[in-house]
Amino acid sequence: MHVEKLKYLIWAQDMERAVRFYREVFDAVVVRQSKFMAELTVGGGAIGNPQRRRRQAHLDGPAFQVGDLFAACDLLTASGAPSCAAGRDARGARIWPCAPIRKATSSC
Repeated sequence: MHVEKLKYLIWAQDMERAVRFYREVFDAVVVRQSKFMAELTVGGGAIGNPQRRRRQAHLDGPAFQVGDLFAACDLLTASGAPSCAAGRDARGARIWPCAPIRKATSSC
């Protein structure tokens, strides 16, 4: 599997404040930002900073950006890794929570 980018996800309840913190304290560069997430670089590394709702469960940690999320999850599952977050809807079509994003990030 080809990994396009390795990021470290740090969920933030107040994303604007988090982005300001990384820019002011670590001289981070904002690569892209929407109202739901931000991607920054610090010292050559990438930080993904998704917005978290107050009661939403979250896990900080590494995330592997791959070109084909479902193929990556299939390979990981076949290799004995725990099941990926990608799933199926009621019709059996494959779904992923970040589907509107062109390159979904998976931390399978």
